[in-house]
Amino acid sequence: HAADTLVAYFGDGNEKASVVLFDGAMSLPVGDFGILELQYTPRAQGEGAPFEALLTSVRTASGGGFAKTFGLPSDRGNPATLPGRWVKVDKPPLTNDPAQLLQFAEAKVGEITQAQRNRLADYRAVENNTMYLTGIVFPDEVTYGASGASWLFVVGRRKFDGVGKPLGAPRFSTVLGQRAGEADFFARFPVGKALRRKRVLLVGCGAIGSFAAAELARSGVGEITLVDGDLLEPGNSVRWLLGRTAWGWPKAEALAGFLQREFPFTKVNFVFNRIGEATIDAKAAKSGANQLAFFWREASQADIVVDCSASTEVQHALAWLCSELKKPFVMGYATEGAVGGVVARFGTDPVTEWSSLQDAWDQGTMPSPLVDPGQTVTPVGCNQPTFVGGSFDLEEVSLAVARGVVGTLCPDDYPLSKWTISQLRLRNDEGERIPPSWALFSNPGQLI
Repeated sequence: HAADTLVAYFGDGNEKASVVLFDGAMSLPVGDFGILELQYTPRAQGEGAPFEALLTSVRTASGGGFAKTFGLPSDRGNPATLPGRWVKVDKPPLTNDPAQLLQFAEAKVGEITQAQRNRLADYRAVENNTMYLTGIVFPDEVTYGASGASWLFVVGRRKFDGVGKPLGAPRFSTVLGQRAGEADFFARFPVGKALRRKRVLLVGCGAIGSFAAAELARSGVGEITLVDGDLLEPGNSVRWLLGRTAWGWPKAEALAGFLQREFPFTKVNFVFNRIGEATIDAKAAKSGANQLAFFWREASQADIVVDCSASTEVQHALAWLCSELKKPFVMGYATEGAVGGVVARFGTDPVTEWSSLQDAWDQGTMPSPLVDPGQTVTPVGCNQPTFVGGSFDLEEVSLAVARGVVGTLCPDDYPLSKWTISQLRLRNDEGERIPPSWALFSNPGQLI
């Protein structure tokens, strides 16, 4: 069974690219009318003057008491405010015309008792702004058989002269309202509620790490710390999460900024750092912070450590660190030519498990990952060779990393099979590309 929400019939004719966000768990406000408190952010793209408004609280006309306050967890800085007001009705009018909606709201305000009329001043004062919102709230079937609050919004825009006199009549348009509370955000992915309490340290924000980080943020991980010591170049874009707007930025910083903006229920930190980086500056070496201390601190605060560096040296260092701290460790990387990859999950003693895996490959007791060493290129102006391959192949590894992390952090909510090592093949013995094929091992050499 599904709810038959009235607000669903008001979807046409809204202002393009503008939205008002509110907590879907918000109940109907007490009283008949009052003031809205909103945070306002203009949007760069779209016709007219599109914007995002976040409905943070609903104040009654008496000024006493607030409805449930709401704010996205990652909201930072000092966002602008947008004046607003609200009216509660029993049933919305059957129109999406902004003028008719406002007339309906005015008629409702006209029905208030004489004792309430002295409280209309703040409500009316909202109109004395260059931009303001009017919200019409009403009871609606928000889930099957259950009632909650639904909202319709009308935005008014007007111009004033230098002494505050209005220049002409206001322009009105309707604005889409969307539910954006935590319950709304994770209704389609309940595991996200369990991930909200988890912290991830992810090292390596390249072709594998950028997409893995995005999936973890999208899934609702409470906090992610990204570590990388590289800059994004135009040529990286063929297998990186972001494109032109991030060129020249440190990878970890660009990625963190994007994820923080787009997935506000995840806190994202970034650090420009390289494990084992040397310096020829003796003074800097003496005054600089101990790298091991940095990674020790970050790993000790995390629930899991993830390596996407594609460096055996970094893998070994992080595996040792996780063994010392008794932290689970997940690593993932693609092989030369983007013909395969490896994702491994290590438990209570990652350095021993990682070393056993290397030994199994070296001794031939476990099949080595598929590689194509001939598919290597040194781009013009680059001092290091790299393998060829596009993101649509490499993302298979990123997705498996994300699954491994989520399954390790939340085994009851997202149970995985008993695999600890998985090896990807994207090419058959004839050299032809094939759909992703994973071989799963419970231990080095023990195929599931």
